[in-house]
Amino acid sequence: MLSRLRRIFVPEEAAAEGLDAERRLRLAAAVLLAETARADLDIAEAERRALAALVARTFGLDAGEAAALVEEAVAAAESAVSLYEHTALVNAHWSPQERARLIGLMWRVAYADGRIDRYEEHIIRRVAELLHVPHAAFIQAKLEAAGEGPAGG
Repeated sequence: MLSRLRRIFVPEEAAAEGLDAERRLRLAAAVLLAETARADLDIAEAERRALAALVARTFGLDAGEAAALVEEAVAAAESAVSLYEHTALVNAHWSPQERARLIGLMWRVAYADGRIDRYEEHIIRRVAELLHVPHAAFIQAKLEAAGEGPAGG
């Protein structure tokens, strides 16, 4: 109750909370991308570069901001107990189209090293299910990412 009143009477706090919520959402999406890169227990340099490029392009960040978000995401992925906290946040704030796009980004990270590991495919499939992405969209995203080749577009 007190925090709601502060947001009403102190607009700077409401704005800061909005920025914090956006930052947490970006981090949640980046963690899911990082989970893809680390699914085979080895984040290849090509995957790390693709991850940084996709994060920068998706969220409109410069290279330094993207690198910092990727490092934070990799650390959060390594300490995460489950995918649920990240997928729940994405589900609550992103449209079905945005969630399907995230699955496409996960496929691009997986393809970045030129091959799909079975563990990478498994994690993308699990996240797609948790994000309620239809199987047709899952397959379409896979085919589009495969068509772009190892560089990820």
